[in-house]
Amino acid sequence: MNSGSLQALFTAECSHTFHFQCITSNVAHGNLVCPLCKAQWKQLPFGAPQYPIPPQPWGFGGIFQSQIPSQASFLSVREPQVFNDDDQLHPPPQMYLVDMPRHIPNPATGTMELKTFTEYPAVAKSLSKDDFAILIHLKAPGIASGMPESARAPLDLVTVLDVSGSMSGAKMNLLKQAMSFVIQNLGPADRLSIISFSSAARRLIRLTRMSNEGVQLALNAVDSLIAGGMTNIAEGLRKGAKVLEESQYKNPVNGIILLSDGQDNYTVFSKSSQNSVPNYDCLLPPSILHPAGRPIPIHTFGFGSDHDSLAMHRIAEASGGTFSFIEDSSGIQDAFAQCIGGLLSVVAQETHITLESANCGVKISGIKSGSYESLVENGGLNGLINVDDLYADEERSFLLFVNVPRSGIEGTTKLIKVNTVI
Repeated sequence: MNSGSLQALFTAECSHTFHFQCITSNVAHGNLVCPLCKAQWKQLPFGAPQYPIPPQPWGFGGIFQSQIPSQASFLSVREPQVFNDDDQLHPPPQMYLVDMPRHIPNPATGTMELKTFTEYPAVAKSLSKDDFAILIHLKAPGIASGMPESARAPLDLVTVLDVSGSMSGAKMNLLKQAMSFVIQNLGPADRLSIISFSSAARRLIRLTRMSNEGVQLALNAVDSLIAGGMTNIAEGLRKGAKVLEESQYKNPVNGIILLSDGQDNYTVFSKSSQNSVPNYDCLLPPSILHPAGRPIPIHTFGFGSDHDSLAMHRIAEASGGTFSFIEDSSGIQDAFAQCIGGLLSVVAQETHITLESANCGVKISGIKSGSYESLVENGGLNGLINVDDLYADEERSFLLFVNVPRSGIEGTTKLIKVNTVI
């Protein structure tokens, strides 16, 4: 061991070498686990210095006093039990049009477009028709070129990144490049938290505004990523959801990005018998499967041929997110860019399609809305489809079924009134 003030080194039982300064916080609280390989230490290495280490001159993850933490410093910061240390929003949320709900008119190049298409152009009055199909097509407005940063909805984003042993080498380098792209495309009103997971999960930075200091902090956190260990997707998602759920402040748009190249070694197959179908829902925190408020969408990225596509698809489907398959290394940045581009172009929130019978004899018999919540009420006279957030130029289609009775009224009979509420 080198003697000397704050640069003392020691080699742990697992053969990894550290600056004592970098793990003082961990060992002071009895956390005798190697930050790299997760091996359990039986005791501190012989000769570890006993003098106190002065506090660091930087405020981790938000308020910067003199310098941004170096790569090794991320391992020395002890996580709080409650993740309510997120950065305050700036500017204040009332300055955003999206807070008044819900359409964001400033950047839009047009209005919400709503069209209906019927199964047949017309039905004879002398005939009744059950389950007459009506296609409802919704298209969000686009984004004007040169849109000011303050005009769009600010974002709270948590990236949950697989750093298990299979991510070593070229994969890790490409992941770091893709994350660098994500970080540098966020604005100062957006906030980012980074979670890494292998055998366990760790929050590298709290939910931090992407100011100049925040960007540099996030880049340093990404640079600190080291591959090793197994794959515990459930723990990574639990911690990612915890960041958003326990935050004191809330931006209008939020989401989780999950990237993994493997299969969960801890949760799915350990809880399933050899001949049973894997229960992928056990990977999701209960708050995602049964949200009290708006669900947190998880956008999943399966990297390479060895990832568990069924698990990644189920996670995305259950949370209202998207699933992307990244076939080879060159596709990581493009896939991330497409996802981030969508999250940064939300033009409407809490969007609903309302349905109303235009004739007392016409009843709604069913709605096919996929994973989007829908309901039929008032004996089939009314219906609702919860579309929620819409990205610029996004298009969605839903299938409506109505029962049409015989009619003795002259002229054209209207069937249904369709409107959007935002």
